[in-house]
Amino acid sequence: MAFEKHIFICINQRSLDNPKGCCGDNGMAVRIAFVQELAKRGLKNNVRANKTSCLDVCSLGPSVVIYPAGIWYKRVSPEDVPEIVETSIIGNGMVTRLQLSDTEFMSRK
Repeated sequence: MAFEKHIFICINQRSLDNPKGCCGDNGMAVRIAFVQELAKRGLKNNVRANKTSCLDVCSLGPSVVIYPAGIWYKRVSPEDVPEIVETSIIGNGMVTRLQLSDTEFMSRK
């Protein structure tokens, strides 16, 4: 059985003085929150929360991408995860306050 959706969470580590920024530890906390929320809602066999390396929007991280919808989120915190799961995983919608715009993506560092 294949997963219906994949959530990619950047956990890439860079030095704190790197001008690109770093998702790192904050990204790992977001991933753990997704794993716990998916399990709590009985979704762990349908949706996979994947660790990933750089998604190339480090200065706007922690970043999250949801496929197959192609939803990109910026500055995600563990507290945002229940809303993302409810809106984007269960409901197929967008949490607009976290949405990464095309302009932000194109002007990334």
